[in-house]
Amino acid sequence: MTILFKSKHVPMLLSNPPSKTQTRRSWKRPKVRVSRTYWLSTTMITRDGRFGKALVKRGWWEMLGEISTSDAVDEGYGSQAAYIAAFAEISKKKEEAVAIEKVYCLDLEMVAVVAGKKWCGSCGRQYAKAAEVSSCDGCGRAFFAVDTSHLKEVEV
Repeated sequence: MTILFKSKHVPMLLSNPPSKTQTRRSWKRPKVRVSRTYWLSTTMITRDGRFGKALVKRGWWEMLGEISTSDAVDEGYGSQAAYIAAFAEISKKKEEAVAIEKVYCLDLEMVAVVAGKKWCGSCGRQYAKAAEVSSCDGCGRAFFAVDTSHLKEVEV
């Protein structure tokens, strides 16, 4: 099982300390187990998008509209409204519809990063040879790699 993320969330998950430690999913049933480690990726089919592994520390159900401000911050957003807007955009639904949606919530702890790769600190684009990059192809900004020195490295 792999947990999918948008590229923009990669820097939030990999930074030290991480600015994203939770995720919410529109699952009919839990697809992961608490106390297990899972690959995190930006692609579903290939292994190319894998960027790390995370431990699922806790899982629970809640109505998305009932997310607390603290949990919205743990999702990497500044407020409940900002998070609900982002969730609606990602899921391609209206904000009113996602606010009443029951979602499965995960509390994550990053435990490893994929060896030999770097990620743009602005947009999360992945690079195999970051030393050769001066500006990011994804966002056009000056490239700076996310510091992952606090995580152990794993091979895909």
